[in-house]
Amino acid sequence: MDAARIQLEGKLEQVEVSLVVLKQVSGSLRDGTIGVLALARIAPELKSLESLLPHLRRFDDSQEVGRVLSAARVTTTRLVRDAARLCRTLGLPAPRSVHEVQRLLEPHLPIRLSTRLIARGSELVLLLGMFVFAVVAFSLTDSSGARMPPIFLIAWVAQVLFLAARSIHVVVSATSLRLGRFEWRLRELRNVHFEIPGWGQRRGQRAVIVVETTLGRTTRVKVPNAVDGLMAAVRAAGVPVSRSGMDSWWAS
Repeated sequence: MDAARIQLEGKLEQVEVSLVVLKQVSGSLRDGTIGVLALARIAPELKSLESLLPHLRRFDDSQEVGRVLSAARVTTTRLVRDAARLCRTLGLPAPRSVHEVQRLLEPHLPIRLSTRLIARGSELVLLLGMFVFAVVAFSLTDSSGARMPPIFLIAWVAQVLFLAARSIHVVVSATSLRLGRFEWRLRELRNVHFEIPGWGQRRGQRAVIVVETTLGRTTRVKVPNAVDGLMAAVRAAGVPVSRSGMDSWWAS
């Protein structure tokens, strides 16, 4: 094997190592677990690719080189797409290139929570049980062989639609709190108060989050009563948090 071929294969291996790192970063962007250290891995890998790819393009008639060049395009395109999706979640402009990803996202990391509040875990388990019951009931037949009417299945679908309609997307980043269509900068918040339904009211009841800013403005947001993770994330972000029970069944 001549020296030129050995050098080419060495460069191909370096490119593939960089692509593995960028794929890992892309995966973290996609699932919202990206941190500052992981994000910082983008710049050195891009620098490495920019020094290697021009040399490889001179051998683009090689099937192996063509495969690696195609993988590089796909990987960087996917990274920008995953970053853009996360930027939308945070209310940020989408990056126009892979070089903008770190600059846009770094000030807002870590993302302590990014999820959709739907219902408490026990309610979701009950909903799953209802689905199994509805499917079994629908599969039964009466004495004449006719299938039972899908009333339970219809009721289950209605319950799912109801929970989906009142669900709310919440995000707690290093700089902001988002509750559905509402957003605040953390530095503007004086207190976030959680009004939680009492034990006799928990099933199906919503909690109320009262957000108070340093200017004295108060906003009340009704959310599904599944706020334990949200409460912990807001507290971890350094915002004062308080909670109280709801006295009235009609409070939510």
